[in-house]
Amino acid sequence: MFIVGSGAALAQERHNGEEAEYGRPEGDTRLQYFMGVAESFGIVAFAYGGHCVIPDVHASLGHAEKDESRQAMRKAWTGAYLGIVPSYFLIVNLSYAAFGSGVSAFLIDDLKPHVSTAFLCVLYGFSLVNFFCLGAIYNQAAFVYIEEMLDRCHCSCRKTLPSHAEAEDAENRKTSLRKKIAIRVSYIGFGTLVGAMLPFFGDFAALSGAVGFTPCTFVYPFWLYNRSKEGREAPSWRRTVNWILAGVFLTLGTLAAIGSIYNIIANASSYTIFS
Repeated sequence: MFIVGSGAALAQERHNGEEAEYGRPEGDTRLQYFMGVAESFGIVAFAYGGHCVIPDVHASLGHAEKDESRQAMRKAWTGAYLGIVPSYFLIVNLSYAAFGSGVSAFLIDDLKPHVSTAFLCVLYGFSLVNFFCLGAIYNQAAFVYIEEMLDRCHCSCRKTLPSHAEAEDAENRKTSLRKKIAIRVSYIGFGTLVGAMLPFFGDFAALSGAVGFTPCTFVYPFWLYNRSKEGREAPSWRRTVNWILAGVFLTLGTLAAIGSIYNIIANASSYTIFS
């Protein structure tokens, strides 16, 4: 829907003879522009930081052999990125072609004048579902911890007689799904409220991506492989490439941290809640 909306906006603007500006955003100095570009690396890292779910997904496969498990994960990664990368690049290029350097961080705002209200409602609905699904995946560890903590509190407060144990187990299974849904909806709903309430949430997301997601997702795996037994036995060219990639991503993460901190400080005086 983002692709269709951006294409419609591009067609309407070309039909009306309007031209988008593709240069540096007006009013920005070279330093501000550079810091904005640097901060964007942190936002990308935040969006692609999947290190927290990979072990859980890998463990859930249930394969007895390591090679079988690795092959399944390789297929999953290949299939995912064959769809993700072209889609994101197409959206980025179409939205930039349609709106130029004036495109906002929230693309739906730019699409509003060019699509119908019904189209926007469906897009909002899909975006909300997507947000909740991603939140349910990326916060899986937190959900499990909360559930276990509640279970411990429940067990410490109640002592079940042996004759009633079977009945209580059946009741626990019945309420398990409702408990999971309640925890996830409450957790993600509160996170959504905080994200909407804090206008600088994007800057903090970029900072989090720079100092948290970048090392764990794009640097540590290379270091971990090179230090492992397989890495030490790997060809020297592969080890060298891994160190180079780790250095590149470490540099990008450092630039993203500097850019996000700069923008937080520069925009601190203009922040207002829910704006």
